[in-house]
Amino acid sequence: MIKIFPASYVDKNVKGSTGIIFDDVISAGYAALGLFILDQIKF
Repeated sequence: MIKIFPASYVDKNVKGSTGIIFDDVISAGYAALGLFILDQIKF
């Protein structure tokens, strides 16, 4: 799996379940941003 910068940094440097949760939150934010951009260009 390829992780983008903020998610990979959090995953490697924040220990325990907190790092896993924040990793998922960051990834969800990027997914939402991607869907928003696709919606705006009517892809």
